[in-house]
Amino acid sequence: MKMTTAIIRSAQLFFLIAMSILTTHGCSKKDNPVSTDNDDIPKKTGGIEITVFDFYNNPLAAAKVYTIPPTKTDSTNPSGVAILKDIPIGDYRVLADKTGYESNEIQIGVKENEIKKTTLTLKQKLSVNIKLNYLKIFSGRDSAIGESIIETNDGGYLIAGELGLFGGQIYLIKTDAEGNELWNKTFGKGEVQFVQVTDDGGFIITGRVQKAGATFDYDILLLKVNQSGDEEWRKTFDIFSTDDGKCVQQTRDGGYILATSSKAIIKTDGHGNEIWQRSFHYGGPVNWNSIEVTRDNNFIATGTENNEKIILTKLDSNGNELWYNKYGSFGASWAGNLKETRTGAYSVTGTTNITDTHLAIKDWKGDVYLFKTDPNGNKFWERSFSKATRLEQGRAVVETGDGGYLIASDTYGSSDDFTDIWIIKTDDLGNLKADKTFGRNRSDVCYDMRQTKSGSFIITGWSRSQDEKNEIMLLKVDVE
Repeated sequence: MKMTTAIIRSAQLFFLIAMSILTTHGCSKKDNPVSTDNDDIPKKTGGIEITVFDFYNNPLAAAKVYTIPPTKTDSTNPSGVAILKDIPIGDYRVLADKTGYESNEIQIGVKENEIKKTTLTLKQKLSVNIKLNYLKIFSGRDSAIGESIIETNDGGYLIAGELGLFGGQIYLIKTDAEGNELWNKTFGKGEVQFVQVTDDGGFIITGRVQKAGATFDYDILLLKVNQSGDEEWRKTFDIFSTDDGKCVQQTRDGGYILATSSKAIIKTDGHGNEIWQRSFHYGGPVNWNSIEVTRDNNFIATGTENNEKIILTKLDSNGNELWYNKYGSFGASWAGNLKETRTGAYSVTGTTNITDTHLAIKDWKGDVYLFKTDPNGNKFWERSFSKATRLEQGRAVVETGDGGYLIASDTYGSSDDFTDIWIIKTDDLGNLKADKTFGRNRSDVCYDMRQTKSGSFIITGWSRSQDEKNEIMLLKVDVE
């Protein structure tokens, strides 16, 4: 019995000693970890800096940027930049998205101690709702038409046209952003075709003026005015009796490039003095209608050859022809307006399938035409649009933020005697997605359309009043 008691006491003492050791030194991995999986070795990481742009290459703020597999998430700042730091090395899909835009992604390999810089572009989701913002009419004693329109540096608009038809005066109207008239000015007898903002905030205008004492004999006009509408200088060019300046753009050297209806393309210095003049013949006379300075500092121009085919030609900065192509497989076609796309391709609108031109103008027929080429003028696709059985002309085209196109045209409405302004929205392949007509109760015709910095579209032309007088019209629409 004594031996049993001694054994029990010895066991109790051993237990107490063991518990004391455990309490003092511990044995759990939490309290006294023993590394068996390299947890103490710093992980190798890198980072990603991504700049997100919209379709017009403007920085896009508040876009969500994240990786798959998931690691980090950030939102772009006002400069469109998001930075994802401390990402384990490896390959990731990096995605960006924002409400109202299609998401986009890029594959990136993250390397140790390196910040990988890249960019992404987000297109807006396809816009199919064309909405009227406002319609303004500028009335006066005389008939007037708006030929061209541009957004000014203060966010308002400048309309260039004519006051009084058939020998009227060159006429400018300046408005605020809501289309309210701020001032108007005239510049003597003449006609306007195109206006553009210059680097100094003023405006360059082209058209034609009648020669003194002559009837139906015109010179090409190049007119420079300041931002207040005061004339700074004017130049005229005499090539043929029916000369007309159709389009003008400021070049990167501060001069101007001018497309004319008299086969000639003219380059001037900053004061309108001619530097060179080029004429081209493609089997028939060419009436140039639109010209732009390209991203590579060359020129792209479109016009109509012999009233049958559309010509698209690329010139270098000295006016030497690089290439040209003809278009119009649907039938006789006329050039309207062209735009270089964000990828360096070209989109052209105009009129095609033209018939019955031997009849009175009101009986002519034709459809709106749109085609796209690659940077070398090879046609990607072409489309035609028709709403009535009369002449419908594509006047202007703009590449929209969803990659599609918006065309300004006019068509005949419920009555064959009256026209409406017709706005056509397509996808990136030129397929019709939406269209809408605008106007008053009588004829309305558009001549020019531009996109504003806010993403709206401004259109000018004329609207006929009840007393049969043409009045300048300003139409602003939104596409959502």
